[in-house]
Amino acid sequence: KRPGRAELVRVLLSFDNGQLIATPTGGQSSGWISSMARADGLLLLGISSQGASNGDAVQVQVIAPGFLSASSPQYPW
Repeated sequence: KRPGRAELVRVLLSFDNGQLIATPTGGQSSGWISSMARADGLLLLGISSQGASNGDAVQVQVIAPGFLSASSPQYPW
């Protein structure tokens, strides 16, 4: 991530042992349309963020239609 800029990272969302996991979809270039098409959400890296590492708590905006209302959700709550 570039310093001084906020960034939205396209991510796939899944559950593992009751925790929501966000995994980057791959290339984040604006030309990677397949990355956007596969994304379940957008992870926000704020201006002051140095990036995110495995295990960090992050903010994600869910964008996938039906992700939170899937017919057989595996939500921890």
